[in-house]
Amino acid sequence: MIIYVSDENTVLWSHSDNSVKSLEEYMDDPRCIRVPDDIVIPIVPQDDYMYKLVYHQELQSVNLERLGKKPLTERALIERTHGLCLQSGEDSLMSMELSLDTNGKITTAGDDSLLLMELLTSIDEKLNQLLSQRA
Repeated sequence: MIIYVSDENTVLWSHSDNSVKSLEEYMDDPRCIRVPDDIVIPIVPQDDYMYKLVYHQELQSVNLERLGKKPLTERALIERTHGLCLQSGEDSLMSMELSLDTNGKITTAGDDSLLLMELLTSIDEKLNQLLSQRA
């Protein structure tokens, strides 16, 4: 097996066949290393993290190191933001019901529900004050 490493021993590429003619130009390079075929190169997981393969010459092994989270692409950022907007749109404050003892039930819904809730609460307090004064 042939691996090509950077100055920091990061595996840049590997090839399982030692006799490929297209690799002859690399064979004189000190960073092009022939390693035993029994060395296993780990498979990089396809998740939200970045990884690098590191060659350890003294151990004759290649290890996988996790670097950190991948930066979000524009599409992923839009999808995540859209999902959060849908979630907040279904928030309980957006479809709140307030009921008053006077004149039946009043329901608030939509973008101005918090403002309406505050107004209805203040109206309810004023009505309670008026009713308590009459009694």
